[in-house]
Amino acid sequence: MDITSETRTIDQLVPISGSDSYFIPLYQRNYSWKTDQIDQLFADIRYEDENYYVGNLLVVPHEQQGKNVSDAYDVIDGQQRLTTVSLFLLAIWQRAEEISNDENTSKADVKKTATIQYDIERRLIPNHSEGDSEPRLHLLEEDDTVYRSLLRVLNRNEPGRTGRTAFAKRYGYIRKLFGADAFPTIGELDKFYEKLLKVTILRIHVPDVTDAFNVFSSMNSKGLPLTLVDLLKAEFISDAGEYLDRRAEETTNQWIALSETLSRDGEPDTTITTQFLLNNWDAFESEDNRSITKSSALKLYRSRIRQYYSEKRSDYLSVLQERAGIYAQILCLPDHEHHDQTIAKRLKALVQLESTQSYPLLMELLGDPGLELGDALPQILDYLIAFYVRRNITLVPKSSNIRARIIRLTRELKQHKYTGIAALNLIHNGEGDIQGLNAISVDGNVLRTTLCTQGIYDKNKATTRFVLIDLERRLPGEGIVSKARPDTFDDFVKGGSKQRRWSIEHILPEGNLPDAWNNAISPDNPDQAKEIQAECVHLIGNLTLTPYNSELGQRTFDEKKRYKDPTSSDITGLAMPLKINASIPDTENGETLESKTTWTADDIKRRSAWFADQITKLYSLN
Repeated sequence: MDITSETRTIDQLVPISGSDSYFIPLYQRNYSWKTDQIDQLFADIRYEDENYYVGNLLVVPHEQQGKNVSDAYDVIDGQQRLTTVSLFLLAIWQRAEEISNDENTSKADVKKTATIQYDIERRLIPNHSEGDSEPRLHLLEEDDTVYRSLLRVLNRNEPGRTGRTAFAKRYGYIRKLFGADAFPTIGELDKFYEKLLKVTILRIHVPDVTDAFNVFSSMNSKGLPLTLVDLLKAEFISDAGEYLDRRAEETTNQWIALSETLSRDGEPDTTITTQFLLNNWDAFESEDNRSITKSSALKLYRSRIRQYYSEKRSDYLSVLQERAGIYAQILCLPDHEHHDQTIAKRLKALVQLESTQSYPLLMELLGDPGLELGDALPQILDYLIAFYVRRNITLVPKSSNIRARIIRLTRELKQHKYTGIAALNLIHNGEGDIQGLNAISVDGNVLRTTLCTQGIYDKNKATTRFVLIDLERRLPGEGIVSKARPDTFDDFVKGGSKQRRWSIEHILPEGNLPDAWNNAISPDNPDQAKEIQAECVHLIGNLTLTPYNSELGQRTFDEKKRYKDPTSSDITGLAMPLKINASIPDTENGETLESKTTWTADDIKRRSAWFADQITKLYSLN
């Protein structure tokens, strides 16, 4: 492997004279630095010493029509940093233009701004003085279109339309960094410009992409490094071209379609895609009982991709696209919910319970038509819900033990094609020397004891919320939900907020207790109130649901009970007719919600025992 490395300043990487150019390959991601990363680089340049080192730039020769292009490089790592530096230069040019056009700027300073601008023009567009408009940095298509539009200002033209793209928004943010408040004079702007030119980067030149990936994997970068997703995208593009004679653009579009399936809010999600690839391997590709790791995934997938393309001459990316649809159903991603709402509802519950270890099993259950599960599928999902509620409350078994058991069961299902109730029994109880999930779950006594003695809210807020809402929906009797008042427990506050409409309320408050609460829970010795609070505050008996508001907080029990929505005068405190609120008074001793005026540690423990009975019954594994 012929590797050369050299320390280069920005002045040398984007010189005034010289034709070096940089290309972002198709398999790379678009510009994705957030404001925090931009701020950090800006601050490092401004406040660190000169010749500050900002990281690596890993490049390979750029090819056109199968031949290397002189002084042209594909950027494997460092594109985010290189792009940001280019945008800094453009923002400096624009701030210099503002200073130059200011009638209070002296002739000497106008001349100085012209020198800086002329330099930057040639750094960003190598042959700018000759009327050329081809930039030194070539980005991916969407970013490149916006970037070229922004560069129009170098010819004193208005920038082209940039739309509301992420790239345009980031540049808008950078322009503000170089505003008049930060750089009121050309002297201060020039000082930053000179420091920027002296920033150093280690440019590493590798002869081809394969070697570059090997080098990359051992580098520690300050930028956003290539991920498993990026590297596999490159592998698909390369192998589809070599074995199927497919153009890179066609494979790239296939990959984009897969990424869109696994996206939230229309934005590609590298984390979701990575987890899909790992779970896909464990569910459908692996033949052993160990879970794949990120470090081994690239090598294993490379081998599998080449096997499909070179031996089978079939399109493995299409296979992954189909499986990505299954994974999107499991995660209940937008526009990909399971068509059967009874199944979708249960899958959503498993997502809320953070049941990630079960995903290979779920992929096999939903993706293998040979299983013929029929009515057993909802029962299997209900069982998994019960298993995870118990697990998340007790923290037994460990996540790694669940994953190992799940993979073993998935292999057994796949190999022997269990159908219907037989599949359910396998997952419950196992078969032969293969144990089911019952063998590693806690029994009812352990679950009950944990609920009565240990906090649940501080252990797992998501599970706490799920259990409270699920109990409210499933307990017998009348509650708050009716034809006139629909179920809104999963809704969000209106106006695009990510705040849930219903929130978990601690009856005995968290935080510093006012005197009224100290006296209520420890009347004989208020100094012990904090100790009692620490013991009881997160027990499930101290929790309920209320419509979201920030007003209840530290109020007294009686105030919380009678609290009304100030906009409607509806009772939204503890007196709301929720089924789970019926357990707040000690009804066995004649209390009612109306007559109850205090809330003590004994009340919390009594109600925790009630919850323990309901949860043990509702989430039975039998």
